[in-house]
Amino acid sequence: MKALVMAAIRPASALIAGLAFAGLVAGPAQADYPKSPDQARTWGACPAVAADSHSDKVVRDYNETANHAVLKCGNERWGYWHIYKRHVYDNPEWSNLADIEGVNWRQVVDMAIAKSLDQPDVSGQGPNGTWCYSGQIYLVNKATGQIAKTVEPTVIVAPDGRVVTAFPGGRCQHINPDD
Repeated sequence: MKALVMAAIRPASALIAGLAFAGLVAGPAQADYPKSPDQARTWGACPAVAADSHSDKVVRDYNETANHAVLKCGNERWGYWHIYKRHVYDNPEWSNLADIEGVNWRQVVDMAIAKSLDQPDVSGQGPNGTWCYSGQIYLVNKATGQIAKTVEPTVIVAPDGRVVTAFPGGRCQHINPDD
């Protein structure tokens, strides 16, 4: 019941926050994570091709969030290269969402990961010791100030704290949030 009440309240508060930020909205501010594309952190550069020799290079350390994780270059199975290959290049999920805001896909992903780690609406342990986090974000049409799309991203973190993947949807459906 609490989840239904929160779901009903959340869009109204998000609209107010959306007008205030005039960008991506991540709910009430509780930590120093990016709440709009303009606040997204700069990511470290990965090599031009996915290579295991650079897989541990840090792209972004989410040390300001309640649930600490690190996005590394990785490879096609985890990290930046996995997110890029599976959710930008093969299937432009993040790019399509970034187009709503007129920003780069990395800015939307950065905010989605940070919000999900800091203020998850759903979280829990997944398979193989992984953890799943999902924090609802709103994409705002900057011309009208109206929410154009609500997204419930899924962020999977390995037991060693590295981000395995982040994709715009799912809301951690593979876990039982009541466990």
